[in-house]
Amino acid sequence: MGSVGLGNNANLGAFLNRIFPEGLDLGRCQITEALGTFVADPANTFRAGMLVMRNAAGLVIPSDGTDMLGVAKWNHATSMLAAAVDEPVVLTGVIASNLQHALVSNVRVASAVAGGGTVFIDATDYTLNATNGTLTRIALGAIISGSTVYVTYTFQLSASDISQTQGANFWNNLDEVSQADGRVTVITDAAMIFTSQYDTSANFSMTGALSNLFASTAVGKAGLFTSSPAGGAKFVGRVLQVPTAADPFLGLRLVKQVVQF
Repeated sequence: MGSVGLGNNANLGAFLNRIFPEGLDLGRCQITEALGTFVADPANTFRAGMLVMRNAAGLVIPSDGTDMLGVAKWNHATSMLAAAVDEPVVLTGVIASNLQHALVSNVRVASAVAGGGTVFIDATDYTLNATNGTLTRIALGAIISGSTVYVTYTFQLSASDISQTQGANFWNNLDEVSQADGRVTVITDAAMIFTSQYDTSANFSMTGALSNLFASTAVGKAGLFTSSPAGGAKFVGRVLQVPTAADPFLGLRLVKQVVQF
């Protein structure tokens, strides 16, 4: 099996053909149980690789961190998000520096890779233009002029990224759930997952407290894996691979869930 997401059909992963790291990498996932009997809430969106739960009506929505059904295997969205890890950027003076992508979110700026060294603070050490994808050093902040920082973030794929580079699925439609009468396959059992749908502002580790994974309870981060148990977030697994610049996917062991019908 291979990748799933923009570059491949959600039903059949035949080969790894992704330019941008988005969704699930089924070429490395080991899935025990993936049921396609769940109906998605038409008023909510989620992406392949995100944590999902069911609402009071039994419809699949992004996990709010307090509950978790499993990991969505299909996209129910009209825009795709990918991850960039430890992108080196030189910040000099108070001149804006471009990231490789625009429309960014969940940004982490650190003095070393993997969130090591000093993790700098937005609006204190630098300013971010999320729309344009630019960073500007603040003169009185902790970033020394001319130094290299390492930026990890989530970015939205542009229309040209999709149409000219990555490609859509075999239906030529980003929303695979809409092609399946509103139903979605959910990975519900213990599994090994490689996903780009994690909080890129968080730090992860192979050992210690940061090797525990939770469903994010943070505003605007529904459905994302994180290393923080804040807000009573549900424990959902353990880190198997820390995202890197060479391989931006988060590898994890999903905890086994009891599925109730």
